[in-house]
Amino acid sequence: MDRPKDRLVIHASNAIGGGSGAVVRSLAAAIGAVKHPALDVETWIPDTPVFRQWAESALGLTFVYKAIERRGKWARLRETVLRPPRFAEHDKVLVLGDLPLAGVGHQTVFIHLAHLVAPQVDGYVSRSLSYRIQRWVLARNLKYTSKVIVQTSAMGDSLRRSYPRFEGAINVISSPSPIAGVRAVESLGRGRLFRFLFPAGALPHKNHAVLWATARCCLADSVPAEFLVTLDEAEAAKFDPRPANVVICGKLTAEKMVEAYAAADGLFFPSVLESYGLPLVEAMGAGLAIVAADRPYARCLCGDRAHYFSPYDSGAATKAIRDAIEAHHAGEKPQWGDRLGLIEPDWPSAARKFLAVVFEANGR
Repeated sequence: MDRPKDRLVIHASNAIGGGSGAVVRSLAAAIGAVKHPALDVETWIPDTPVFRQWAESALGLTFVYKAIERRGKWARLRETVLRPPRFAEHDKVLVLGDLPLAGVGHQTVFIHLAHLVAPQVDGYVSRSLSYRIQRWVLARNLKYTSKVIVQTSAMGDSLRRSYPRFEGAINVISSPSPIAGVRAVESLGRGRLFRFLFPAGALPHKNHAVLWATARCCLADSVPAEFLVTLDEAEAAKFDPRPANVVICGKLTAEKMVEAYAAADGLFFPSVLESYGLPLVEAMGAGLAIVAADRPYARCLCGDRAHYFSPYDSGAATKAIRDAIEAHHAGEKPQWGDRLGLIEPDWPSAARKFLAVVFEANGR
């Protein structure tokens, strides 16, 4: 009897965040472009206008749209344990949503959510009920997982320590930026103020409170810095009073984000946990100075080229900012070439490595 035609299912129905959605679209499109013609690829995505518009031009893929109206903190429990999807026996399954699906054998899972690391391993992860449940789901469904893909060796090490069963199953694929068009530009010396971009949503681990405190310290110490923050006004109001050197620009489209990187002199990144979209990679591609919280994921990506500070110390952050500005005025340009050389050069290259891991996991 002939073997059924190969089929890959990309399960990404929970990719509703800005960064996660951009990565899913970049990766899925690249898989559709580089896959073997005999491979059918079915992609499960959120039923949103952004995804539907993208799907109209995505080649080599078919789509299953999943409604998101009822999504909430229990949605992941429903779709991973209580009512997981069912696939054909020979299907290859690539889960881009962190958590393995119960009952789905030989699946490959892309894990980026740092809160899945055990609190005993990383004290910065959340101990909220929602994340405790997700860590339980991950531990419970490990038996269905053949391979795991992560973005950095730092995340891989943390997962191995949190879940020893992962030993030998983790693959590091350092993906490029999901924002096309971010390139290094020559600084134009934009007045007195050194502009730092912080592209992040209003999540606790993003550490916006430290940015606000650091901005106040910069004003008090006459450090010529301003901060462009991608929050909306309602989100920013939670940290009021707002320092005069904090500029709120709201959520940015991919095109506007490219413009924001081109207009910035540096990236200020106080996040205490790794992010899906990896703004550090985007900033290196843009040739920006980087001031970041001293955390393993940042060291893994930036090496010793960034200016680091203790995550909750606004005084140390202010000093790191001053050091970055002084280095700029001394003519020291950030040299990110060797660090970028450790990252996949483009999405087709990353897609080929993802497919290699998936087919290895399925014994092909």
